[in-house]
Amino acid sequence: MAQRQPAAKVFVLTSRVSYPKIENENLVLLPSYDTSLLLDALNKTIEAYAGSSFTIVFDSITHFIFTLGPERTYSLVRQALELDDLR
Repeated sequence: MAQRQPAAKVFVLTSRVSYPKIENENLVLLPSYDTSLLLDALNKTIEAYAGSSFTIVFDSITHFIFTLGPERTYSLVRQALELDDLR
């Protein structure tokens, strides 16, 4: 599990929060339907680790599709992958 990896940063989309909530240094809860907050969190993480290699893993893309719809899911993933390209 990614949470057990000391260098992993895990963003969990959940309906339990309406704003970003830091559970610990490696785990952040984000509202399920606010993709701008996820993109912002990813962008801040990329900035914090500039010059380091990293991997973005989207677990359960199917859940994103059912929750956000296929177009918003595609847009979210595309924008997330482009974040580092803009640097």
